[in-house]
Amino acid sequence: MQVLWISLTGTEWWKLVAVLLLMLVNWGIEAKKWQFLLQTIQVIGYTKAFKAVLTGQAFAINSPNNVGEYVGRMMYLDEGNRLRSVALNMVASISQLVITFIAGIAAWLYLKHIGIEALGKLSDAVQYWLQNMLWVIVLFTVVLVFVYYNLSGITKLIEKLSLVKKYSYFFTNIATLNWKELTTVLIFSALRFVIFLLQYVLMLQVCGVHENVLVLVCITAVFFLVLAIVPTIALAEVGIRGALSLQLFGLVSSNMLGILFAATGIWLINRILPALAGSMLVLRIKLFKK
Repeated sequence: MQVLWISLTGTEWWKLVAVLLLMLVNWGIEAKKWQFLLQTIQVIGYTKAFKAVLTGQAFAINSPNNVGEYVGRMMYLDEGNRLRSVALNMVASISQLVITFIAGIAAWLYLKHIGIEALGKLSDAVQYWLQNMLWVIVLFTVVLVFVYYNLSGITKLIEKLSLVKKYSYFFTNIATLNWKELTTVLIFSALRFVIFLLQYVLMLQVCGVHENVLVLVCITAVFFLVLAIVPTIALAEVGIRGALSLQLFGLVSSNMLGILFAATGIWLINRILPALAGSMLVLRIKLFKK
């Protein structure tokens, strides 16, 4: 605890400020990505897109795997476009998932390559996902990338099904996305992921976990990979994050308290603060309507 207090009040304080500023950049990029995707159905300003993203976090905080995010983002669109935006939000989510999986797989293979002996000390559950299921995850990632870049063709095939034909209006806009636009969305997602990694490494250093930066980056990428696989609710996520952080970062550091504080700090900054800001926006909308 003393080491943590010294880090927060000493020369490391600027890193905490950087993490907070990077949170704004992170959601700013997500807002730009959302604005970019929405142009297929409705042109909105960047400020409105940013508000929509924060409002989405307010709804996502109590929902499994952030499904409530769709509801929050709808609130800033015209009546006829709200349901149509759900498909676009799925595209945004898939793009982020693709980056998370690719980076996580690459990071895990690198950690095995450099031969961290402590990898064998992981719990059975984590070992199962990261070793026995590695090739399943690789196969799933390949399929996910294929689906992502063939959304137009897949959408056209789905439209031909009689059961969904009358609902095709809600996802036909996906068919207009070409590979350049999909790649642009993927780049936005990659930038967000880089920020996630940077935030986590900085927060670990703030909390007194000073190890090889590249190793910390790789472990963080694996950490996000496992989080993407495990279904959870955002409010319960802090417990899972803490336990998983101790498992993974505990491989290279004995500062368990610092690891736990870093996981909790990132959760508060990246999930709770945006959700609180989004809640205030929701309240403002309700008051305005009244």
